[in-house]
Amino acid sequence: MGSNPPQTLIAPGQSHNGQQRCLGVRAVLYNVIMPPSHHDATTPTSGADRRRRHGRGPSGRLTIGLLCLSGAVGMGCGPDKQAQKQAQNLATFLEAAKHDPDLADPLGQAIIELAQVEAVGWVKEGPLLRGALEDRARQGFLVVLKYGHCYRFLGVAGAEVRDLDLLLFDANGMEVQRDVTQSATPVLGASASICPADPIAVRIEARMRNGSGPFAIALLRDPD
Repeated sequence: MGSNPPQTLIAPGQSHNGQQRCLGVRAVLYNVIMPPSHHDATTPTSGADRRRRHGRGPSGRLTIGLLCLSGAVGMGCGPDKQAQKQAQNLATFLEAAKHDPDLADPLGQAIIELAQVEAVGWVKEGPLLRGALEDRARQGFLVVLKYGHCYRFLGVAGAEVRDLDLLLFDANGMEVQRDVTQSATPVLGASASICPADPIAVRIEARMRNGSGPFAIALLRDPD
C-alpha cells in the first residue's frame, strides 16, 4: 500500500508594509494645511504665528495630528488599519464566545483567555477536543484542515497539570510541529504557520508530561 505524497502544512508568514503610503498621506495632509506660500520666509509674521503655521504651536500640532490619524486609518496605512481590524475581530470572537456553551466551563474560559494572547480575533473552528490523561499518557484526535486558512491549536489543562505538550502529525504520520515549552498552555501555529496548500486530515496529539487531569484543545483559524 503506497503512501500519500507529502502535503505542505507550513507556510512562511507574509509582511504587509504600508510605510510609503503612510508617508505620502502625511506629506499631502501637511501641504493641505500649510500650502507652499505659508512657508515663504518673506511673509511677515510674529513668532507665535510662525509656530502655529508650521504646526509647532498647540493648535497646528493638534490639527495635523488629527488629520494624519484619520487619513492613516481611512486610507489603510500600516498598523493603524491592522489594529482596528484586529480589535473588530476580537470583539466578534468575544461576543460569539459568550453564547458558546462549549466555552462555558473553566477549560473553555481558559481557552478564551489564551486566545486573547495567542490568536487575537481568530475564529473557533468546531468543538473543543477534550480528554483526561494520567501522567505520561497521550491521546490523539483527527482533524480536517481546509485550504484557504491558517490555523492554530491552543491547549489548556486542569489545575493539577504542570506540563501538557501538543504534537501535530500530517496524513502520513510525519511529525510537523510540537510544543517545546514546559507549561499547561501549549500553542501550535504561532511561531510557524500552519497553512495547508490543500485540504488535509491531520492528527493532533496531547501528551501529559507532568501532572494529570482534564485538558482541552481548541482549533482556531484566521478570520475571513
